[in-house]
Amino acid sequence: MSNFKHDNLEIILEKGQKNKIFWRGISDNRDPYSLIDGYFTKVLDELKNKDLEIDFVELQYMNSSTVTPIIKLIRDLNNNAVKTTVFYDKNLNWQLASFRALETIAKTLNHITIKGK
Repeated sequence: MSNFKHDNLEIILEKGQKNKIFWRGISDNRDPYSLIDGYFTKVLDELKNKDLEIDFVELQYMNSSTVTPIIKLIRDLNNNAVKTTVFYDKNLNWQLASFRALETIAKTLNHITIKGK
């Protein structure tokens, strides 16, 4: 599976002993769901029943429209039993606010953990 790049957003998949997805750059598209949903549908097929880390630490900015596809992604991962740990930069106020809300959602899911670094 290749990586994803659109404008200033890059999503990098590293497969190996530990599968990792890194979000980098800026996600400011008005409809990021339409851009990344197909990509994550393909990635999800490759990761079923495997462990995954998703790292947002190097994401410089995301608009509120980006939260919806992230919620869908973590729910899809959970529904497919992909044990996932999501990391964010707890020292960036915008990441702290966004991911604290996602932590609340993750508490209702069996396979998702969200942690600040």
